[in-house]
Amino acid sequence: MKITLNNIPGYKEEMTAEEKLALVLGHDFEVVDKKVFDNASSDLAKFKRESGEKIAAAATEKATLENRVKELETTIGAVTRENTVNKYKAKYLALGYDEENAAKAADALTDGDTETLFTIQQEAVEAAKNNAIADKLRSMGTPASGSPQGQQIYTREQIKGMTADEINKNWDAISKSLSNS
Repeated sequence: MKITLNNIPGYKEEMTAEEKLALVLGHDFEVVDKKVFDNASSDLAKFKRESGEKIAAAATEKATLENRVKELETTIGAVTRENTVNKYKAKYLALGYDEENAAKAADALTDGDTETLFTIQQEAVEAAKNNAIADKLRSMGTPASGSPQGQQIYTREQIKGMTADEINKNWDAISKSLSNS
């Protein structure tokens, strides 16, 4: 074992050789038994190995828990989305949308897809308008054959092809055509 004089309390570089020898002889060095040192080294190595194993096990457990949390978050997100879609679908069905368009509109609304949503709404408005016109025409009966002098006669096919504004504009002639049935 090598002794460094710099570490002995009271050592100064300018000391003479006799003073350095007196300092070394006067210092009480602590000597450790080799067996004690080896046992301490062995215990330290064992502790280090066990600590590493515990750290590795904790890291594995943490990764497992993080994966489980991600799975649960995904499941919760899917259930929440499905619940939201179902609520919107029920509302669209109550507004008179057919099953398919209600489902598409609910998905689009949930996803924030406004283009698809507006397209579906436009289709639903057109369908509702056409159904209202058809109901009105059914309630009016069949037009009479022939027409009075100078009066336009409209067929059901012609009326179905008209817009609401055209029907309103020609309502008198349409109602006369339908009342003559």
